Amino acid sequence: MSGETSRDEWKIARAAVLDFVKSALPGTQLALVTFAADVQERTELSKDSQAITLWLNSNSGNERSDPRGPTALLESVLKALRKLQPIQPGDAIFAVTDGEDNSSRKESARRLKDALQGIRLFAFLLEDEFYGAVVDMRAEFFEMAKDSGGFTTGLKQARTGPFSHYVYDDRAEAIIKASAQIVNAQISDYYLLSLDPTAHRSTTEGLKVEAIDENGRVRKNVTVTYPHHLMPCASNQ
Repeated sequence: MSGETSRDEWKIARAAVLDFVKSALPGTQLALVTFAADVQERTELSKDSQAITLWLNSNSGNERSDPRGPTALLESVLKALRKLQPIQPGDAIFAVTDGEDNSSRKESARRLKDALQGIRLFAFLLEDEFYGAVVDMRAEFFEMAKDSGGFTTGLKQARTGPFSHYVYDDRAEAIIKASAQIVNAQISDYYLLSLDPTAHRSTTEGLKVEAIDENGRVRKNVTVTYPHHLMPCASNQ
């Protein structure tokens, strides 16, 4: 994120967080965690997002605030998860990242998979096509997001001849704003669904979840997402 290809890279990342905060429903509790080689808790979990906005605005023009050095993506998400304890229905994490991780510990991926129980993971990706497989966590990280019931959005680099670079322009602003609204809609519009396994004894019968309107018609303008690894049933004892 240090802007090797474009000085606009940090502007895009900052705008993605600001638009996410602005489009969050009133009363949503938010906290800001930043990460490079280490993880920094910038604000506490609160319904007042002013502290997040103030931090981002105060660092917008500070050269020393630009992210540099190694990146600990997985460690930052694990630390954010600890801030959500105890877990509440609807809890979610929104990560703004380029998918690089060359600083987290080896066991962090396994720990994160185990920790994402009842918490949805969403991400905004700054997609740099030149990152190598050694430090590129995109495929594994975003598979975790999908399995949790979340998903990813993002912005690709613009190409000028043989070169690619990030450009913070009207197109980028529109994509960032739309992504923030989509993610916040998914975070706020959720339902808890309980299934009775005794009512589906057949091993060949599958289950299908659909969204319907008040007249019983299947809605075509919504997307149904759900954790691919469901939480175990509560004991009746």
